[in-house]
Amino acid sequence: MATTRDRPHVLYVDADEFKVDHFRRSFRTTYHCLTATSAAEADALLAAHPVQVVVVDDKLDLGSGLDYLERLAAERPQPLRIIVAPPQRNKPVLTAIHAGHVFYSVVKPWDVEELQLAIESSLQAYRNARAREAIERHLEELVAARTEQLEAKTHSLEHAMEQIHDSITYARKIQYALLPELSSIRKSLPKSFIFYQPRDIVSGDFYWFFAARRQVMLAVVDCTGHGVPSAFMSILGLNNLNQIIREHGLISPGQVLSELNDRICTTLKQGFTSSDGVVPPLDGMDLGLVSIDLDKRTVQFAGAGRPLVYTHKGQQHYLKGSTRPIGGTSQLDRQSYETHSVQLEAGDRIWLYTDGISDQFGGPRGMKLTGKRWVERLEALGTVPFDDLQGRVGQLYHDWRGTQRQTDDVLVVGLEL
Repeated sequence: MATTRDRPHVLYVDADEFKVDHFRRSFRTTYHCLTATSAAEADALLAAHPVQVVVVDDKLDLGSGLDYLERLAAERPQPLRIIVAPPQRNKPVLTAIHAGHVFYSVVKPWDVEELQLAIESSLQAYRNARAREAIERHLEELVAARTEQLEAKTHSLEHAMEQIHDSITYARKIQYALLPELSSIRKSLPKSFIFYQPRDIVSGDFYWFFAARRQVMLAVVDCTGHGVPSAFMSILGLNNLNQIIREHGLISPGQVLSELNDRICTTLKQGFTSSDGVVPPLDGMDLGLVSIDLDKRTVQFAGAGRPLVYTHKGQQHYLKGSTRPIGGTSQLDRQSYETHSVQLEAGDRIWLYTDGISDQFGGPRGMKLTGKRWVERLEALGTVPFDDLQGRVGQLYHDWRGTQRQTDDVLVVGLEL
């Protein structure tokens, strides 16, 4: 059992001592709870403890909670900041979120379950931010070490390659840490598996998951290229998907894809040429995204270059999705992506996958598997018990590939309602 010291440090600031006591009693077994009734007390606790999340009531002793979080964002930017405010304060709260002063907002008076969801989302974002910082620090160390090697000319090329390999291997650990854990996915989707086989040490394929009560969203994403560049694109994709849900909530898959496309194009400055004539990279990503109501078993799907395959009452169905990718264009027009809705039942299956498996060369004549043959093989797996599916998918892929070099990153996600 984790000790109090091992639990995440969460600071709750509220001038109302009754609500402070309510917070402490509600979360004392989950977090290392720190509480304050004034801004001065909160500052003292922040100076003395490694606080990860700060929850502040909008009404404080000196000014508003938003004013305090704005100051906190400038002085101590690492702790993630949550504001508890009444609905009539929605406009200034949104302004604070867009300015980066507030990470998450909860309607006042707060509900224990809703506040815990906000804290857990903030803690996950806090861990992701620390992981990204670790990547940046490691890359800075790598650049410094490489520069020293070139200046001194004391190390052989073989030794330099060993260092690069070790660094990318370490980066793989960080990339994997950013992916959702399968155990977390299986809390909402017990019958699910992930067949994930990067071509290189790090991967441009990734999967993303979000759950809120009985609603889940799951995406399978294929970034442009392979290796380190596509791995950086995967981090960009993960971060933006998390931000979209944080800012807009559980919107439809088509809206998520449209918003993601805007953000990727903006971040990579696609559609613009700098004053010195540098053309921005036209990298992007293909993805399939489903939103599932676990109680009603309704599934919404939107695809950007990726399809959805599902079985219903023993029959296999194929939804193509849009042919437009996410990003990777010099066009500034806002793209729209259609959301498809299907009604499924218990025992129906859903497949999401990147094109790495269908583009793999192999077989008796060294040809591509192709999307058509891959879908036919999925249909042949329809009678296989779900617990055997992951092994069968892996066997199918390796049997087809044989001795051929792996063509691309491979990612297949299967689940049964």
